[in-house]
Amino acid sequence: NVPFVAGFGMAGISPVTPEGDFLGHHELRILRFSAAVVAAGLCVILFLMSRVWLPPGRSLAVTLVFAFGTQIFSSVSRPFWSHGWAILLLAAALLLLVSPRWNDKHWTYALISTLLCWAYFCRPSLSLAIVGVTLLVLFTRWRFLGPFLVTGLVWAVAFGLHSRMTFGSWLPPYFLSSHLESGRLAGGLLFSSYPKGVIGTLISPGRGLFLYVPLFALILVAVARRWKWIPDKALAVTALGVCLAHWQLVSFFRNWWGGQSFGPRLMSDIVPWFFLLAVLGMVAIERARAAGKFRWNLPRSVAVTLIVAASVFIHTRGATSKEAQRGAGLWNWRYPSFMAGIIARPDASPDTDESAPARE
Repeated sequence: NVPFVAGFGMAGISPVTPEGDFLGHHELRILRFSAAVVAAGLCVILFLMSRVWLPPGRSLAVTLVFAFGTQIFSSVSRPFWSHGWAILLLAAALLLLVSPRWNDKHWTYALISTLLCWAYFCRPSLSLAIVGVTLLVLFTRWRFLGPFLVTGLVWAVAFGLHSRMTFGSWLPPYFLSSHLESGRLAGGLLFSSYPKGVIGTLISPGRGLFLYVPLFALILVAVARRWKWIPDKALAVTALGVCLAHWQLVSFFRNWWGGQSFGPRLMSDIVPWFFLLAVLGMVAIERARAAGKFRWNLPRSVAVTLIVAASVFIHTRGATSKEAQRGAGLWNWRYPSFMAGIIARPDASPDTDESAPARE
């Protein structure tokens, strides 16, 4: 972020006065601009990733759908969260992993390891991506495992030493498992927040992934039904495994709703993986069509169009509507956040989790 701050500083826009007073409105301008640039860079990388399998037109189409129909628009490009840099670095690592121009060189895997480590430094949940890619390299590209692991070890040691000198522990407080405490398991007690989290992260009217990004449900259906024609099954299994593990991780988080935000913000970290699945699914559908096992018809075309339109509408609301950004509760089915400001807000008894969600 230093180049952004320096550039604005040269233009006379600084978050701090010469006297040391904080200027919140200046910081907000820098954060908004930085978030938009990072999101734009992410979309460029996603486009290049899709070009490995798809022609330019289809690549542009799927990239635009993800740019405006997912958390990229509503949560990454608007306020400044750590998701932006984290998934930008993850997408860059995935691009190197799938590109035939680079994925057969040893130095590429050192760079992939570096990008994944940096993504983890942004958000600890990206450790799941490291595990997934490590297993993929181990079972399908084992000859590149050496530079991948050695580079990761170097970054891990550097990160641990920095944390030790700064915080007095080998990991910063934000990276410790105390954030995942979801209730006491002693004495046979069930988890207190996990049951709500595991359901709410998928279908809650305030945070449900499939409610706010119905496009993702469509992608999973397409991949499952055309699995026979998926071009790289090991890559698809890795993507599905990381998404499943991330869902469970967020569900164990005691504040699984992610604080004051719009929609499934904490699920933003798996957007690059879903993009990869979308591209693989599109290739599989085309192969199935060529084999005479799939045919586009009017009902299918209408269904896909409506699902994509719904995703774009929802995240356009999240990106542009202050009412939608303020939210309307986690379980208020009569007033989901993306409809705030469009329909009248019904009277509802306040709920601790819903009316004042804790920040992450």
